[in-house]
Amino acid sequence: LNQWRNRFYNALQERNWDTFTYELIYFSVVVTVFIAIAVYQLYLNQWLQIRWRKWMTEHYLADWLNDAVHYRMQLQGDAADNPDQRITDDVKLFVDRTLGIGLGLLNSVVTLVSFVVILWGLSEAAPLHLFGSALPIPGYLVWFALIYSIIGTWLTHVVGWPLVGLDFRQQQYEADFRFNLVRVRENAEQIALLKGEPAERGRLLGRFGNVVDNWLGIMNRTKKITAFTASYSQASVIVPYVLVAPAYFAGKTQLGGMMQA
Repeated sequence: LNQWRNRFYNALQERNWDTFTYELIYFSVVVTVFIAIAVYQLYLNQWLQIRWRKWMTEHYLADWLNDAVHYRMQLQGDAADNPDQRITDDVKLFVDRTLGIGLGLLNSVVTLVSFVVILWGLSEAAPLHLFGSALPIPGYLVWFALIYSIIGTWLTHVVGWPLVGLDFRQQQYEADFRFNLVRVRENAEQIALLKGEPAERGRLLGRFGNVVDNWLGIMNRTKKITAFTASYSQASVIVPYVLVAPAYFAGKTQLGGMMQA
């Protein structure tokens, strides 16, 4: 699509109707292939998720139920923090996020390799101009993209790192609240006989208060991350044009080359 963008916008600049219509047909074919790939990529991702989760769940259930481990863990009190929640929610989260990170990393590497070749060629076709003078910096678009990505990744890490602890505590608080709700249901008769509803209500609201307070922390941190990532993404749209614009206005590259950047 990157090469197509070059040809398409050059056809617009040159007012070439035949090339314009041909590129529209070409685009339709390429997009159809991309849609098919996207559909089966999602299908394969979901298949890997459920297969991996099934294997891990079977493994942890075997460890938990063999040799009365579940009973001995119960005797240890708080030493075993909600094993049922670990097997259900945490295994799912681990599988989903690990696959997401792994496949995202693979996609980023492939994209990086592809765009290094494209950006290096564009750097030669549209050399960097500053104050009307050409600056001989080989592959300047590649170096700028790498530096820009590294800085953006580092800043995202700095802004988003506290969210790791907040998410972990949210899982704990949600599990504790759910566990206490189950405990009330299992001991409903004793609570009713002893008129313990007010005490249980206070205890449950206290547990839920932890959920709410931590969630507010997640909201505030997410707001900061979103503000940064939205600003970074919008800057990513315009910055390449700013870099290539001097070469375009100097007549060193066509509109297609500028749009390709």
